[in-house]
Amino acid sequence: MGPDGIPLDHGRALRLVPPSLRRAVEVRDGGCVFTGCGAPTWWCDVHHLLEWANGGETSLANSALLCERHHTKVHHGFRVERQPDGQWHTWSPDGTRIYTGPSGTGPSGTEPGGTGPPRGNGLGGTGPALTTAA
Repeated sequence: MGPDGIPLDHGRALRLVPPSLRRAVEVRDGGCVFTGCGAPTWWCDVHHLLEWANGGETSLANSALLCERHHTKVHHGFRVERQPDGQWHTWSPDGTRIYTGPSGTGPSGTEPGGTGPPRGNGLGGTGPALTTAA
């Protein structure tokens, strides 16, 4: 439930994200979660991490904010994943984790072997904690 008592988890009952869930995802993610992207919330779509067609639910836990460009990339092999600490990580189609310079600045690229500084959009995880209904 959101702070106003509106459900944030709709399971398989809804495919399209309702406004209350979108607002919660915007607050949690702050913008596109694809590594190195600074696109604001109003440029973004809510993406099902496990796609609806593959059994994914419409819920806060299964949602990520992605700009149109990165939403397309995710549907063509890239992957984003939210870590337990709230940070987002991005992987290329070959499974290599994508990094950028310190604090999301500097050239983007990948670090061989999947090591290197964490990278994010500089916006994620800044909003208040949100919980989902059990």
